[in-house]
Amino acid sequence: MGDSRIFITQAMTLALMASSWSVQAEAEQEIWSYKFAPSYYNNSNQQQAWDMNLRGNYGKHTVWIGHYVQGEDGSTEKFQQTRAGYENAMSMPFGMLVPSVQVATSGFVGGSLTAQVGSLDQYALIGVGRTNLQTYYNLNFDPNDAITVGYARRLPDRSMLTAYYLWDDRLSTSQEVAHLVWRKWINDTQRLTIDMAVKKGRPAAGEAVVNGHIVSIGLDQDQLFFKFALDQKVNFSDVNQIRAVAGVRF
Repeated sequence: MGDSRIFITQAMTLALMASSWSVQAEAEQEIWSYKFAPSYYNNSNQQQAWDMNLRGNYGKHTVWIGHYVQGEDGSTEKFQQTRAGYENAMSMPFGMLVPSVQVATSGFVGGSLTAQVGSLDQYALIGVGRTNLQTYYNLNFDPNDAITVGYARRLPDRSMLTAYYLWDDRLSTSQEVAHLVWRKWINDTQRLTIDMAVKKGRPAAGEAVVNGHIVSIGLDQDQLFFKFALDQKVNFSDVNQIRAVAGVRF
């Protein structure tokens, strides 16, 4: 009950934050758009899991709420967690600044601050993330308490190439991940996304180093989108994971 009360209080705080900018957003004459993404996680030596995530955008503002559930067997208990978050993409003279915050049941609180320095066609990335280290199933699949650097460039064939690298700078796990992401508009209604990553690091300080890779393919078709991913040593654990997402924008 305590965790639920904490989460409700934190979620209400986010709602108050959202209401404070709603009047300004109306003046910008934006409209709400939504994305609903059910996800399925097949784990090699753990119970399967599901996640439901609803994301709303209003101009530069993004809010989301989601619920994750992993089944139980004879050796593990059922785990579930509800989360909510807010993000603001703020235009700056140098490019864009994106602060975000997320709260979840079990007392988790996390946030990040990312800067895009440059133009829409090419920009550098730098970011930092921090959590309060409470229990959380990491659906980012990258270290949360980390620093990120990267570079993105738009190509002449209507594609975008982004390379970024992030590493744990807080918990002495030596976790690091390098991503290469290619997004390509096939036509006006279809977009292909390929994300390849390599990673190494310890599940926790003092434990053995693990190595893995991630291959993810996504397709946007009008309002529908699909994604399939193979993740070796997901979240630096001993689990290999297959992820499948099928969702809709409205």
